[in-house]
Amino acid sequence: MRTVRSQANESGINATADAGKRQASAGKASSMLMAASFLIGTGLLVALGLRFPQEANRWVQNQDQIRELQDENANLRKLRDERLERLKSFRENYQEQELEIRRQYHLYKPGDTVFMLPPSSGSGNTPAAPSDSAGATQ
Repeated sequence: MRTVRSQANESGINATADAGKRQASAGKASSMLMAASFLIGTGLLVALGLRFPQEANRWVQNQDQIRELQDENANLRKLRDERLERLKSFRENYQEQELEIRRQYHLYKPGDTVFMLPPSSGSGNTPAAPSDSAGATQ
C-alpha cells in the first residue's frame, strides 16, 4: 500500500510542479505583453503629443475660414433677397421701373426740367446732356 500511496503523492507533486511552471511561464508572457503594450502606447502618445499642436492650429484655422465663408454666404443671401424684392417691385410697378431706368441711363421725357450742375472739382465725370429736351433752348 505504501508504494501506491507514495506513487500517488509523487504524481501529485509532479502535477503541482508542472502547474507552477506553467503559471510562471504564463506570468512572464503576460508581463512581457503588458510591457510591450505600455511601450507602444507611450510611443503613440508621444507621436500624438508632437502632432497635436499642429493639428489644433490647423483646426482653428479651418474653423475661422468656415465662419468667414458662412458670413459671406449670409451677406450674399441678404443681397440676393434685396435684389429679388427690387425686381418684384419693378414687375408690379411700371412707374418705379421707368424712374429707375431714367435715373440710371440719364434719360429724360420731353417737358422735363433738367438742372445741370457743374462737375465737382475732383471728378471728371459729367452727367450726360439731355438730348432734345423741351425746356432746353439753344
